[in-house]
Amino acid sequence: GLSHEKQGALEAGKTGKVEMLQVHVPAAFQEIGQVAVMKDNSLELRNELPEGLEEIDARELRGQLQRGGIVHAYKYRALPIKLSLETAKNAYFAVPRAVITHAVLTTAVATDTAQSTEAVYWVRNIDMQFLVVQLPKGAKLVSDIFVGKDPQQPMQREGSADLLVRLPSGSGGASQQSAFPVRFVYEMPSLKPGETMGMWGTLNIAPPTLAEVKVFETRHDLYLPGTHHYTHFAGPLERSLTDRGWGIVRRVIDPLIPAFGPQIERASQTTWSNPPAVPNDIRSLYDFQVPTQGKHETLRRLGPPAIIDVSFRSRGVSYFWEALAFLAVLAAGLWMYSRELREKVAFVVLTGAVAMLATGLLSPVNGLIAISVMLALMAVVGLWLVARLWGMGGDVKAWIAKKRGGGGSSSGGNTRPPNLPRGPVLPNATPAPQQPTAPEPSASAGTTTTSSAPVEVLEFPTSSDDAQK
Repeated sequence: GLSHEKQGALEAGKTGKVEMLQVHVPAAFQEIGQVAVMKDNSLELRNELPEGLEEIDARELRGQLQRGGIVHAYKYRALPIKLSLETAKNAYFAVPRAVITHAVLTTAVATDTAQSTEAVYWVRNIDMQFLVVQLPKGAKLVSDIFVGKDPQQPMQREGSADLLVRLPSGSGGASQQSAFPVRFVYEMPSLKPGETMGMWGTLNIAPPTLAEVKVFETRHDLYLPGTHHYTHFAGPLERSLTDRGWGIVRRVIDPLIPAFGPQIERASQTTWSNPPAVPNDIRSLYDFQVPTQGKHETLRRLGPPAIIDVSFRSRGVSYFWEALAFLAVLAAGLWMYSRELREKVAFVVLTGAVAMLATGLLSPVNGLIAISVMLALMAVVGLWLVARLWGMGGDVKAWIAKKRGGGGSSSGGNTRPPNLPRGPVLPNATPAPQQPTAPEPSASAGTTTTSSAPVEVLEFPTSSDDAQK
């Protein structure tokens, strides 16, 4: 066999032209042969110009030409032949040397704001030698580094504070197919050791940063002191919340409400994939465990870990604002008691609507203040109803007394004289006609006098017993 090779260099993104070298055997009566065209994976062939060649299937090639990677195949029965090709070299996309499928961080915060953080990275390595980790400023590593089941002594480059984690080679293929955990623990000391958290303030929780590696998903679990309420979590990580109140009722009655056509899912129905759990046989090897106690909050993100600023206030301050809102609405309701009904209804509707909207706009902790406003509204409406029923009770008593009195005066009392017997009321008696009376004999002789004054007769109603007598 005859072999001929011609070297050539082609830069990425450039094109070139290749012509086939014709091989001729002198004094040959007839020359027949086959031509096979192969190329590198980064090359692209364009504008093939064969002359005197007939294209065939690559499976028809004979002998040493029968191999994999054949792009074009030709045969010829006579000379001369010619084949020219235009080639273009394509550039490769940069492939990450390693990826982290899940970053799982667990941070426990003490009452003096000192922090202990466990970092577990699930790494899928391709050809990266070291995972470069930069700890937050002021942080101190407090554990060995575990790569799978193997502990490592922490390393760093000369003149740099970056933490180096040696990764197993990906040439074997096992580390490329499955992710393995890289785990370590670090501490952030308190700026004021021994002092408790104030009435309000902000906690800054900074994670490690990774160089030259992509993180697909992050989960950060926080265990915060139970002596405070936490009003806001600033940063790109999303806080995991559960439905409550109307959300639970809506989830129950949604299937019962008729609807036409397909329905979209509600925005609150978000799902996150859980990171892999570290096997118990590996976790039992860890020399330091982060305490998991206190107020638990879970934050997630599609992307690398990020700084979290946690706003907090003491429980006493929260209770003060809740009590203040409750008493303010209660005082306003008592002041509205003497107003007209339409003004009362407007007060209840407007205040309740604002409080209900605030429960959705504010954070869950601040939403408790809006809930106290709604509780105060319920108490105000209850007081109005009790006062109204109490007034109606007085009116009912007066009405009953009036009915028992047999229709007395407008005041409802019985004005009949107490010393008179009860009985039917007779019509007013008219004066009896005056009867002439005989003159009385005068003491003096010869004179006679008569009385002309009328006699008035008074009659009183008598009972039936007196009438019989």
